Amino acid sequence: MEPYCFSMHSAPFGPPNLAAEVEEQCSQGHRASLQLRTSGGGSICLLCFSNLFTHSTSALTVHRAYAVSQMSRALEDTFFKNVLFESHRHFLVSPLSLAVCSASDQTLANDITNVITKLCTITVTNSTIDGNAGNVLVQDFIHHLLQYLASSALTWTPTLTYVLHCLGLLLELHCNSCNAVPNSLRNQKVFMSNLISGLHLPGDEIRGEILFVLYKLLNLEDGLKELLPFCPHLTHLAIEVLLKTESDELRTNCLAVLIIMARQEVFHISFANYNEEKDSPIETDSVTETAKYHESLIDGSFIRMFAEAVKGPLLSSDVQVQISALELIHYYTFQIEGVDTTKQLSILVEEGTSDYIFETLRVSENKESLVIWCIRILSLLSTTEQAFTRRFTVGFSTIIKVLRHVAGIALHPVQTDTLLLISAWLSNSPGIISAGQAEDLLLILTKMLNQHDIGDVGLPSEAFNAVCSAFIALLKTPSCHGIKGLVTNSIPAVLKNAISSACDGKHDENMLSSLYFFKEAFIFTLDTSNRGASDSEIMANLVNICESYLLPSVSRMSENEETTHALFQTFYFVLKDTSIDETKKLAEKMVISKWFSFSFECLAHFPFDDMRNDVFLILSLLIEQLAGNGMGEAVQEASCNLPFDPVDFLFLLGQISSYSSELLCSQSAIISILHTSHLYGDRIAEDNQVLASLEQCILVNASNFQCTATNHATLIQILDLYALIRDAHMNYPLSYSVEAEKILLRVIADCQCNILSSRVPKVVLRWFFQQYEIREFLMSQILSWCKSIYSAEKGAELGFQRDETLESLNNDYPHFDIAVLAELVEEEGCGTAVLVLLLNQMIDMHLEDDLRAVLYVLMNIIRVFPEASNWFYANGLLEALHRSYFATISSETTYSITMLVFDMLCSARFESLIEEDSWLAIANQVTRILIGKLKEKNSANHESVILFSLLSLILQKSKPEEGLLVESSRAIVLNNHLGITVEGIIKNACAKGPALAQLDERTSSGQIVISALVYHFFWLRSFHAVLQDNVHNRDFLFIDCFVSQNGQTSSSDILDNNDASPAINISSQHLCQLLYYGSSVIKLIASYSLAEVFSHISENRTDGYNAKRELKCSPDYLQSISIVLQGFILHDSICLAKNIASCIYWLLGCEYLNSQQEKAIRSSNWYRLVLEELMLSLATPNPLSHVMESCGNPKPAAYVAVALLRMSSPPAWVKSVFSPLCITSIIDNLSFQKPSAEIVLLFRSLLCCGYLEQSHIRKLHHLYQDCRRFAFGDNTQDQFHMNHTETLSYSVHNYNKIMVDLIMSASINPDTGVWTYKSEDEKEVKRELTILVAEIDKFLQESAMHVK
Repeated sequence: MEPYCFSMHSAPFGPPNLAAEVEEQCSQGHRASLQLRTSGGGSICLLCFSNLFTHSTSALTVHRAYAVSQMSRALEDTFFKNVLFESHRHFLVSPLSLAVCSASDQTLANDITNVITKLCTITVTNSTIDGNAGNVLVQDFIHHLLQYLASSALTWTPTLTYVLHCLGLLLELHCNSCNAVPNSLRNQKVFMSNLISGLHLPGDEIRGEILFVLYKLLNLEDGLKELLPFCPHLTHLAIEVLLKTESDELRTNCLAVLIIMARQEVFHISFANYNEEKDSPIETDSVTETAKYHESLIDGSFIRMFAEAVKGPLLSSDVQVQISALELIHYYTFQIEGVDTTKQLSILVEEGTSDYIFETLRVSENKESLVIWCIRILSLLSTTEQAFTRRFTVGFSTIIKVLRHVAGIALHPVQTDTLLLISAWLSNSPGIISAGQAEDLLLILTKMLNQHDIGDVGLPSEAFNAVCSAFIALLKTPSCHGIKGLVTNSIPAVLKNAISSACDGKHDENMLSSLYFFKEAFIFTLDTSNRGASDSEIMANLVNICESYLLPSVSRMSENEETTHALFQTFYFVLKDTSIDETKKLAEKMVISKWFSFSFECLAHFPFDDMRNDVFLILSLLIEQLAGNGMGEAVQEASCNLPFDPVDFLFLLGQISSYSSELLCSQSAIISILHTSHLYGDRIAEDNQVLASLEQCILVNASNFQCTATNHATLIQILDLYALIRDAHMNYPLSYSVEAEKILLRVIADCQCNILSSRVPKVVLRWFFQQYEIREFLMSQILSWCKSIYSAEKGAELGFQRDETLESLNNDYPHFDIAVLAELVEEEGCGTAVLVLLLNQMIDMHLEDDLRAVLYVLMNIIRVFPEASNWFYANGLLEALHRSYFATISSETTYSITMLVFDMLCSARFESLIEEDSWLAIANQVTRILIGKLKEKNSANHESVILFSLLSLILQKSKPEEGLLVESSRAIVLNNHLGITVEGIIKNACAKGPALAQLDERTSSGQIVISALVYHFFWLRSFHAVLQDNVHNRDFLFIDCFVSQNGQTSSSDILDNNDASPAINISSQHLCQLLYYGSSVIKLIASYSLAEVFSHISENRTDGYNAKRELKCSPDYLQSISIVLQGFILHDSICLAKNIASCIYWLLGCEYLNSQQEKAIRSSNWYRLVLEELMLSLATPNPLSHVMESCGNPKPAAYVAVALLRMSSPPAWVKSVFSPLCITSIIDNLSFQKPSAEIVLLFRSLLCCGYLEQSHIRKLHHLYQDCRRFAFGDNTQDQFHMNHTETLSYSVHNYNKIMVDLIMSASINPDTGVWTYKSEDEKEVKRELTILVAEIDKFLQESAMHVK
């Protein structure tokens, strides 16, 4: 073997001694200039290196490998590298190129390639050399390699793999510095043909290297131009390679080539320009292959092959290969969409490409890059619709998982695409989705909408609209009916979020989709609703959403026609369902919110027929909801003939419509629109203009009205509209036509329009009731209504189904009831004159059935509005009732009259009771009737109860000091026949003994007894007030209540012979029997009667000769009464206990007792127990009874304590009960928020007896000063307010209850003996405060004298 000079390691590395160098030749005699030294002292002869690869055929591979390794190592030496690149940079190009082309060993070939790339890299990056020079070196290498590869006689051997690999690396280096195709590569058709033909080779490695070279070539500028003639064949071969290989490395190169070709529109060019390409100057084989390729494009075989080819990469374990395959599909489908994409995309889907993409998604573990590319490709494939829909079913569960993933990431790039895929699939195949999938999808969509607009990471508008579209498609699927509960429970909240976000003024672009979503959700809920409570609540929530969010935002929707149409459609579906109660409320809210003005504004912006149809369709529904009577249908029928401008409305309204049915229909519609808009304050025209047109309509079309060409509903609306305008200008009158008004009223009366059965506003009714000219018509209307409502009530009483009777009444008078009439009466007594006139007419005509109907209505008006009594008084109702008593035959009518009189008296003001003559006549008549009823054995108890109640109420209302009902009460009190009858009822009850407990309000006998006792109490009170000047009669009353021990009356010893006996002689013994044996109600009333009797026991009584008269009763008798009273001091009823305590207070303080009588009533030990209980309750922080505290009198027993303290010689044990320690505890426990006059009186008595110490006095002085200031504070009336209301009802029990409640509202002050009635009247509250403050002032004055 010929020796070669490679002595790099002959000397140690280090800086060369250049000055000592001697030019020496190598061992082969080559000139020294070719022998390059290294900094370590070694050298390499370039010519020897070159000859080793070019001229020596006998060189061993090991020598060549060693030479290459040494050259590679020398290139790392700076000194060697600089000399080489300065003078010999191209010297090694040819040998190294030949070496790589001839290398048969892969390792050697790789080493040579590394030397070549290192040379080129160093040359390109060396800053001391011209940059272009480095690229020239790269092109030089490329040129030498091409000379080998561009040979037409090239035979494909495995060694070509090394050459192609080296060429690929050189092209990559070239691309780094220059993007242009190297000159040596231009027009290299043979080379290109050889490369493409090499793709037929079976080896993956060589095909991979070929594809790598092609990829680098295609990346160069104009690289595609060099390959363009071969692109069809290349594309076909590349697809075949991709189809057959299982190597991910080869797939990567193949996909890279196909992607870059697809990006540069190669697929599109090769398909669309087939005729041009088949004439290009390439070999016959290429032309044949190109023709086959285009034929495959036409018949779809290529696309099928393409679809099969990408399946393998899609299932690759290499994510990058999967992404490249998806990217290739994307660019391929994108490019062919410019042609006829339907067939090609359908073939891709039919060949299962979408299935593989779904599988890729399933196993992707939500890797972002894979998810994004898969969804994008599926979006492109989804344009095939039917073909894709069938395949989409397979991967829908996977798409659900993907949606769940992307939904949780704000602003995810494929959120919208994923939603649109689902929406399109659901729309095309609504029946395929399962209930479970529908539930999952519902939850995801709900979550997305609920998270919308959270800061800056909410849903973008495109995604929001896509969510709404998906929701709409989901609601149309049958599976949603299977999860109806979940859907309907989710809809209100989801819709609220969607609509509120669209209506917030920041996302107007979301309004359209939100409206469509709301409409579909409402339809779904409506269709699936079974009208249960939950469904009704959901529907109500949807209507409330519409009212709360959509309605306030309608003004922003009038600028966009499509949004406006959607808005009208939405409200149409809501308003047309009349079964929802909230729908009418929504209709009212819409009109109040100026919907009419908004509608005509939309017509002004979009004056088109479809907009007009939408506008008047909604207006017809609104009018039907609000007015009824088919008026909305009239608007809908005339919508095509109605003008766009409201001004034209008024013009049409004033035209003669006798000869045109269309004009008549249009006028009815116009009147309905104007009537509704004016009724709710949304005027679309000025009042003066509307009134002028309306009057002209009345004048020129009067014949239409009289011949009933216009229906009654339209006449009522004309009346409403006319009255609304007239009433609105009462303070500043508007000029109007008197003739038109007369015609209108005459027509209304002649046509017998049922005003009360129509939906007439209260304003119109008020104006109508004020028209004196038609009073007869009004009376007939009211009478018919009274008879209907009375018949319905009587039918219910007779056992008929109340629902049926009320339904019949509602059908006849759906919009007019007693409450409406009461409201009219409340406004300055409107209608009272007509009602009283009607009542008098019924009395004069002796029509008792009609009379009872009118009485029933009057009675209910007063019960709804009590102040109506005063208006009725002013219009002569009392006189009419007085007349009715004498004109009445049946007891039922008398009963109705009495109930009305009772209700009037309950609610009337005192100034309304001045008509003494009428009340006296009524009192006498009622007394006569009552006596007759009580004598009848078979008389109805309820009639007697109401008669008793009325007489009792007259007695209670009488005020002699003010001159009110004086004669009436005197006549009642002095009626001996009634008195004897009442006395008999009470004494018979007392005779029952223990059986008296069975007489209560639940028994008929008990009702009569209770009524008689109530009457007796008010009789006692009035007897003293009426006969206050007749001392003997008063004495008789006070003394006769205390009969002698043997039961004989002592009146003969007291009264003169000419004195009359009182009407009712009920003794205290009888009252105590009632108190002891009676039921709870009888006990209570008896206690009040006893309190009234005992309140006068200490009055100064003389016989006319200034001689004081003692009580003529035995001590035993007084003791028995005292024992009964003592047993009720601690009764549960606070009112009863206070009355009894007051009786004992008066009895203990009576000055007209002898010593034996005093001992009989004052020696009881029960008083000590009562006082101890009192002190314990006052000293305990928690009250013993909350009932006591609620009545405002904490401890009624305080009066007993006061009476004992005020005795001339109190019992010895009193001082021990009121010990200083006990008094201190009581004072510490007092609360000034609810001060009590009784406790103040108790402490004043303790002060006078000297039981209070200085510390006690100072604390009480400070406490009551605060109480006094509190009494005049802002919240005083709230603290002292007594919530006592009189309940009026037909029940007989309630009449007794009213009177018992009235008795219980009375309270007597034991110290003064004055009765006061607690009520809501401010005067009564002030009176209570006055009593309290007076007691406090007395204590403060007396305590000031005791404070040191």
